Amino acid sequence: KNVYLFVDAQDFIYLDPETGEAFSGNETIARDYYGFGKELYAVGNGTVVYARDGIPDIEITTQKPPKSFETALGNGVVIDLGDGKYACYGHMVNGSVRVGVGDTVTEGEVIGLMGNTGNSDAPHLHFQVITDNPVPLGGEGYPIVYRSFDVTGTFDEETVHEMVFDEPVHQENRLMENDVVVTFP
Repeated sequence: KNVYLFVDAQDFIYLDPETGEAFSGNETIARDYYGFGKELYAVGNGTVVYARDGIPDIEITTQKPPKSFETALGNGVVIDLGDGKYACYGHMVNGSVRVGVGDTVTEGEVIGLMGNTGNSDAPHLHFQVITDNPVPLGGEGYPIVYRSFDVTGTFDEETVHEMVFDEPVHQENRLMENDVVVTFP
């Protein structure tokens, strides 16, 4: 199982399943994060309508490039899931995007690797479902109901402390709260 810290709208930070830590070593080195380079999967069957690669990795998390709307998502992919819904993935490792515009993908297919590109503070996955147009960060957000996940803890941003439950709380067909630590099957 993979463990993720869920913060803000749809940003996932990978945590070590044993320690609950996000990195080992220096927190300013992107490659020291456990999530850097983790595989990212298509959430459903669909057609790729946007794919961008070639934006350099932010190797040192404190050295960010200038912010711009055009590069905010970093390297990313948008998949048309049908019914006016598009799955948007951002901040992938430079050179890791494995799909191109027009490709058909199936649920569970690897589409790229978690990274630290664009407007990113640390390696993570920016994920959202958008409606009304497939423009990354330009569509209306759509609530995401997850088939299955376990809440294993919460995260307090003020104290930067993870609080782990004794027993996971299983959730099915639910929206996910902000600032929770989750595992996916």
